[in-house]
Amino acid sequence: MKKISIKYLVFVLLCCVMGKLSAQERILLTGRVWADDDKAGLVAVTVVELDKNGRIYSSAMTDLNGNFSLRAKSQANSLQFSYVGYKKVVIPIGDKNYFDVKMESEMQLDEVVVQAQRTVSTGAMPISEREFSGSMQRFSMDEIVGISVPSVDDALQGRIAGLDIVMNSGDLGSGSVMRVRGVTSINSNSQPLILLNNIPYESHIDASFDFASADQEKFASLLSISPDDIQEITVLKDGAACAIWGARGANGIINITTKKGVTGPTRTFYSYRLSGSKQPKGTPLLDGDEYTMLMKQAYFNRNQEDCNIPEYSYDRSQFAAAYGTAEDFENFNNNTNWVDSVSQIGWTHDHVLSITGGGERARFRASMGYYNQTGTVIGQELNRFSGLMNLDYNVSSRLKFITEFSITYTDNDKNYSDSDGDNLLNIAYKKMPNTGIYRQGLDGENTDTYFNIAQNSQLNDDQKNLRNPVAIARLASWKQSNMRIMPTLRLQYDLLDPSENYLRYQGYVKFDSENMKDKKFLPRETTSKNWNDGSVNKSYHKESEAMTILMDHNLTWMPHFDDPDVHSLMLYASWQMDVSHNKYQEFERYGLPSTSATDISSLGHLSGFGSAETHG
Repeated sequence: MKKISIKYLVFVLLCCVMGKLSAQERILLTGRVWADDDKAGLVAVTVVELDKNGRIYSSAMTDLNGNFSLRAKSQANSLQFSYVGYKKVVIPIGDKNYFDVKMESEMQLDEVVVQAQRTVSTGAMPISEREFSGSMQRFSMDEIVGISVPSVDDALQGRIAGLDIVMNSGDLGSGSVMRVRGVTSINSNSQPLILLNNIPYESHIDASFDFASADQEKFASLLSISPDDIQEITVLKDGAACAIWGARGANGIINITTKKGVTGPTRTFYSYRLSGSKQPKGTPLLDGDEYTMLMKQAYFNRNQEDCNIPEYSYDRSQFAAAYGTAEDFENFNNNTNWVDSVSQIGWTHDHVLSITGGGERARFRASMGYYNQTGTVIGQELNRFSGLMNLDYNVSSRLKFITEFSITYTDNDKNYSDSDGDNLLNIAYKKMPNTGIYRQGLDGENTDTYFNIAQNSQLNDDQKNLRNPVAIARLASWKQSNMRIMPTLRLQYDLLDPSENYLRYQGYVKFDSENMKDKKFLPRETTSKNWNDGSVNKSYHKESEAMTILMDHNLTWMPHFDDPDVHSLMLYASWQMDVSHNKYQEFERYGLPSTSATDISSLGHLSGFGSAETHG
């Protein structure tokens, strides 16, 4: 009896599991759609599955005979049939598998003429392209599908007439300078105003920024917007940009429009792009033998006597006579191509995952991206994680909510450089080719220690103070990290019936929070200076925070005229407010006790300190 009961329970359990699995399978629905006037089947009728919130799960179209087939997700949903010139039909699915649908004609006009005008967004109100008299150019990101670009400024290179984009350097994340209307300006710089979905995209500048001594790279801001999230870029080039934004638009406007959700079933998109780059072939360089020969000839031409500098002589006895030892002789008996030593193939990996969909009331789009790029110079790497979410919700035909949320984290490993120092490639071009990368013993074999020219050398200071570029790339560090979060809430409401009189209110509030960290460390092994020198075991640390709140309230009124092609009028009023808060703190120490203790809190000599806080 117990065995029979156990078998019976197992059988019931299997039936329940199979029933649940079958319930999760999609339901095959078929049917025919025909017209009520001639009983003929209707071709290309749109058939969609809707839930109670109007969300679309699946769709199909009828064939030449009006037949259709569709796999539905749930029996609780409904089928909607729509066709031009016929009334829309909605039928609950229930337990039906076949639908015989009759559509009634609702033709009320013999002929309908539909006119559409493309508009131009100036960052405030849309203006008909026909009525816009300014200089404007659009660029669609569809033109560069499949091309890997790290930022917006790279995407615009050479694609907008009159837009000058100059990259500050070849280093990763070095930024660029963009100019629409030349180099002259009525304000502090000639950069154009950048808008993101018609909202100013702020470049946060802390209180330590020196406008008098800043170079172009310090002005530049690497846009953290992923190019895969951009739909279109509009550039306004002339003085018409000042009509809305005043002096802020005097240098032109670059308006970036991001992608939005679309009506339809949920779609998932993933892309991966791989690309490589290398240093262009530069100026041919002398090897060690050619360099020392040239320097000895230059010395003779100037002094009319043989060169007596041991580092150029290839004479071990001359080293011993000058310095009391010949241990450095082998270190100046090399043929080193320093440019090749610091160069590599740079690889770029770009991953993008996006999800989009929506129904009649709500549309959404969410995307995530990971961008990794190694530089063509050793020691450089850029990592960027980005996320963007857009949600459009129509509460009614007159009320609409829009929310946007973006987050970006950037981690940039750069080659160490002082505020007034050369970058790694400049050092490589200047470095003597007869010196070696590693210190060599008396037998000429490399050791594990990087070689730097001794301070008692008879060479000039330009060479003695020139650090080993490979040692800088491998041992020194410069890490910059940035976290930026930007949530935005928009509201749109038609105060009057748009079909009778256009009076629309639009408003938004945007929060822009950015946290930045900047850390540098220069270890003892990169220089031959004494342990108490200010450049030995040197550490720098800076943290800054910026918070901006932007608000805008505007009203647009456009009365209806009998002949809009002859008479048109638009009145626009806007009230804007922004509040900002910036603060930073920085420290600098040297003489840290160990190359392992790189943190600014380690013991050492405090050589610099600064902090400030501003409100605006």
